[in-house]
Amino acid sequence: MKSNKLTSILLISLLFLISLLFARMVYTKTFYFGFYIWNSFLAIVPVIISKLLLQKKPHYLMGTVTFFVWLLFFPNAAYLITDILHFKERDDVPLWFDLILVAQGGWVGLVCTIISLHHINTFLHLYFNKKLVFFFICCIIFTTSYGVYLGRFLRFNSWDFITNPYALIEISFDRLLNPLKHLKTWSFTFIFSFFIGLKYFCYLKFKKEVTI
Repeated sequence: MKSNKLTSILLISLLFLISLLFARMVYTKTFYFGFYIWNSFLAIVPVIISKLLLQKKPHYLMGTVTFFVWLLFFPNAAYLITDILHFKERDDVPLWFDLILVAQGGWVGLVCTIISLHHINTFLHLYFNKKLVFFFICCIIFTTSYGVYLGRFLRFNSWDFITNPYALIEISFDRLLNPLKHLKTWSFTFIFSFFIGLKYFCYLKFKKEVTI
């Protein structure tokens, strides 16, 4: 029941974002911010994958494979939050309209992130104890934040893990071995991890206190 209500919140949020995009396109006769459509789709993919893991307790091997596929796509959900960087004043629409649009896009990304993590949290509890699940969730959030950095600032995407893995490995090893040379990478990763973690664990606390 709670999962269905969360899904409804996501659908309503997504419809509102699409409505804002459509209104902007009609008003300006341009497709600027149209990338939100594709990025929103990518953000929903990990939600769908994580939901599949909860349909029934899968075979260990199948569950493991599905989990790593989910982990590959999960940064796309949090990535949508960072699209707020595209916000700036433009002459074709009022400033407040674009502010609402990018804020709504960030909200959709945050909701996708929280729902998907909630699914994975539930899935992991099928196999591990509470302390291990907490540790895994923290690792997932950190890894995801690093993935968002790769996507936002170095322009990698999920498919590059398959089509261009050597470049990713080389870049990642360089940052691990020479962290002081890449303070921007680790500053963003740690701060964004805290940002996501704070929102998610606040949600867990809120969920216990209030029936959604």
